[in-house]
Amino acid sequence: MKITVKRWLLTAAILAALFCSSVQVADAQIDLKPWDFNITGVVTGLARITFVDDGTLSGYLIVRPTPHINPINLPTVVAYGFTTFDGEWSFDGNGHLIGFFGGGSSELPLNMSFSGKLSTTAMSLKAKGSDGSWRMRGIQEDADSSFDLTSWSATILTGTQKSFEFFDMSAFFVCLDDPPPADLSTCVNKDFKDNLFFIFGSTAGSDTIGAALVGQNRIALIIENITTGVDRVETGTIKPGPPRASTGMKGLDTDNPNARMSIVEQP
Repeated sequence: MKITVKRWLLTAAILAALFCSSVQVADAQIDLKPWDFNITGVVTGLARITFVDDGTLSGYLIVRPTPHINPINLPTVVAYGFTTFDGEWSFDGNGHLIGFFGGGSSELPLNMSFSGKLSTTAMSLKAKGSDGSWRMRGIQEDADSSFDLTSWSATILTGTQKSFEFFDMSAFFVCLDDPPPADLSTCVNKDFKDNLFFIFGSTAGSDTIGAALVGQNRIALIIENITTGVDRVETGTIKPGPPRASTGMKGLDTDNPNARMSIVEQP
């Protein structure tokens, strides 16, 4: 069975969405705790979810389709890429964590319901909805500041074609100024996302832009070639070194169902 896949957002839209989201964070109630999730199932990727004591939740994720999934678990379209989301949570009569979250886009909405178990150190959820069946395994936030303000080289393989990219990763922030300034570099009140990063880079004939999410010793990223508009989504396990951090990644881009990428931190 052929998997039909469509991405949620172009990377440029990602940046705009995050800049404009969460403006009311300063007025929100105290978070219970942020959790980092490793996602498997119909898609593979990472998520950061913040649970709030008023029964709401919010977060963001980067996922890619998982090859060779049993057709019975496949939705009509598998959505992938980056999206923010929000929802609600509670406990049922047996003490199980239950809830739902939604995000995506108007063309490809993400609507997932979940249930699972929660302990003081781990969370195991089963989610099912518009993007098929997911398994989400979470731990309390696992920020890795070593990925802040670093430079990377990348080798990309799409079929028999090899290409190279260079990019910088820097701390992602949401401007809390009300209203936010047109020039975000002048923002005074910033909410830094400690495991989410901007990507600004270049490849032959084009600049690139994107975002990366880090958690549980893994990384998920989405990069857009500004000239061609091609998006690439990749996931991998981080090898911290020595001598330098690196990872081999699996994913796909808009034109290729099997795009591999390896990245190495530059000195």
